[in-house]
Amino acid sequence: MLTLHDIAASIDYLISVQKYHQHIFDHAHEFQLTNMNQLLDQMCEQIDDDLNAADEQQEFESQENRRLDADAARAIRYVQRY
Repeated sequence: MLTLHDIAASIDYLISVQKYHQHIFDHAHEFQLTNMNQLLDQMCEQIDDDLNAADEQQEFESQENRRLDADAARAIRYVQRY
């Protein structure tokens, strides 16, 4: 037959097991959030890099278009003279 002491000890054990599981869950959740934040940071950095590369490409193409426009204007002036 279980005594009151045995019941209290069992309850204490169950409480400690529950606290241990909660501790593990809290750390796992914290770890998961940390990993998610790191992943989001990496994604943001990649997006920034992609946007910078696109800006550089657009600037290069814009300069190239201005150069081609200037060459075309010189060619038109040359043809108009002769």
